[in-house]
Amino acid sequence: VHGIVTKSGGIVQARSEPDQGSEFIVVLPAFDARAQRRQKTPDDLPRGNGEHILFVDDEKFQTDMAEELLVRLGYRVTACSDSIQALEIFQSDSVDLVISDIIMPRMSGQLLAKRILGLSPGTPIILCSGYSDGVDPEELVDQGIRHYLMKPVNMATLAGAIRETLTD
Repeated sequence: VHGIVTKSGGIVQARSEPDQGSEFIVVLPAFDARAQRRQKTPDDLPRGNGEHILFVDDEKFQTDMAEELLVRLGYRVTACSDSIQALEIFQSDSVDLVISDIIMPRMSGQLLAKRILGLSPGTPIILCSGYSDGVDPEELVDQGIRHYLMKPVNMATLAGAIRETLTD
């Protein structure tokens, strides 16, 4: 939460007292509808050519949103909310690109990427996270990760990273 809020220009304050509980205050900047209208629409974004993307995030709303967007951009998408299931899908299907959250239960996105690269070196992988502490983007690149994106990821950034990764 802290990473997403601060990247959005907001702040998180916490206060805790024994036997009294805890209070968290999240302050976000005001929404600017004019700036939102200036953002690229899916029709303006780099498009796919039917490439198969395996999208992995333990939050179902993230997988649902990504699947909808990526299909509209011309990709074939398999969305999955479990990293172990994602590894099974990868082993049984032809996948052109893997996009995964880093922090997930059962198996982290980094470990998922390591296992995928062990099975198929050179597989393009993009990792995403809303929490940057302990994540070294240079180390990820050394491990074979093509891109690291901080959440929240806007449509233009994601579409650009996908096209760049698939054309490398």
